[in-house]
Amino acid sequence: MQTRHSPAPGHSARRGWEQNNSHEPAAAIEFPQSPLISMAGDACFQDFTKWHRMTVQALFHWVARGRELVRIFFRGVLGPSLQQQPPFRRENSSRGGRQPGPAATQRGECCGIALLAGCVLLLLGSSHSLAGDPAFPKLVDRLKQGEPTTVVCLGDSVTGIYYHTGGVRAYPELLGLALTQACPSAKITLVNAGISGNSTVDALARLERDVLNHKPHLVTVMFGLNDMTRVPLEDYRANLTTIITMCRQAGAEVLLCTPNGVIDTAGRPIPRLVEYCDAMKQVGRDQNSPVCDVYAAYERVRAVDPQAWRLLFSDQIHPNLDGHRLNAIEICRTVTGQKVSLESITPPHPAIGKTLARARAGEPVRVLAMPPYDELIGTALRTVDPQVKVEVRSWLVAGKTLAELELSAKEVRKNPAIDLVLVAVPLAVTPGQQPSEEQIWSFSWVMNNALAFGRQEWDVVVIAPSVLTARLSAESASREEFTRRL
Repeated sequence: MQTRHSPAPGHSARRGWEQNNSHEPAAAIEFPQSPLISMAGDACFQDFTKWHRMTVQALFHWVARGRELVRIFFRGVLGPSLQQQPPFRRENSSRGGRQPGPAATQRGECCGIALLAGCVLLLLGSSHSLAGDPAFPKLVDRLKQGEPTTVVCLGDSVTGIYYHTGGVRAYPELLGLALTQACPSAKITLVNAGISGNSTVDALARLERDVLNHKPHLVTVMFGLNDMTRVPLEDYRANLTTIITMCRQAGAEVLLCTPNGVIDTAGRPIPRLVEYCDAMKQVGRDQNSPVCDVYAAYERVRAVDPQAWRLLFSDQIHPNLDGHRLNAIEICRTVTGQKVSLESITPPHPAIGKTLARARAGEPVRVLAMPPYDELIGTALRTVDPQVKVEVRSWLVAGKTLAELELSAKEVRKNPAIDLVLVAVPLAVTPGQQPSEEQIWSFSWVMNNALAFGRQEWDVVVIAPSVLTARLSAESASREEFTRRL
């Protein structure tokens, strides 16, 4: 076991730390080494610099060592004038020059420890966003014991299954996977009660039908993005309170979830969204209901890497799959107190399940494809069934800008008699390492509009440039990376 020595009197706190920085801190702190948008959800930690790590470890080291190191801290910070004096002993004009005794000195040292602990908490962020005690210990016990448990996620289009996650699943479905990972014996029935355009007013109108009739053990409630546009703040608070009351009367526990961040617009300005997040947190305090601060999780990502934050969105308000992973991880962390990773969660396979089912059933397959895949897809599908009938329409891209491709994508949903859409944005108009907001927007909406608005109605596959080009230049490789990221 390594032993740490306090620096000799007269040494500064900084010098003392330099002498001892090779030792393990008294309180161990784990700093994840995963990338910024690791699906472990540690956005607040994942890009900490070496300075951050050393600072937090040093503070914990000082707190754990107690009184002696607090003295060192104040001598080092307040200057050499205190180094030859007992700590905290100075003339007090209000007491006729008398110096505080041992009790006062101890109080001062305790204040120093409290100050240092406060610094640690400020660096680490809110405890609700970190792994720790579960918000619902009885529910966690139930999950661990394998008792059937019903979870209902109530919300708007972010909660529901729509184009922004491919029309297959959203954070509620990912939450079910996360809870199962945290509690492997769990037997969960997950009900997605999210409907596009809904506010807390709509939620109350359908609460009995869509939530309480399922006899849930836990209800998560995420509203605010629509409320902020048309529901007064006081009504929003009152509606949340009523939802909590009704769910509790039905025997369910309730977790309030602040909405994810948004891209600032006139219709949904960020300061107004923050007001609604604060209102939800106040309701949580008033009703003694736990709150998962999803908005804060997004803000932690933005503080470290604004572009990574931007790439959590499919449009101005809806998260894409990476954003929904973050939602699910944060909610799971609040519920169970455990960190999980959803990095392995990828789009469902096979990627063209509906198409293959039609081919195997002998039904014609209707395809809309960007070149050159409009000429290749027929041959590919006939490897599944040589007799399959393939009807192909070409999605023309030659000479078009990315913005023009975005415009043409709006035609896809107008002719829903399709089974498969193949998106292959030409390399020449695909953004590279530093995409502009306009490029991110247009590329996202080429994909968004290629999908059905709600649940999946046809298959969509985005094809990366490297499928046709074996060797990519450095510039082309950055465009390839952007395509795969989006």
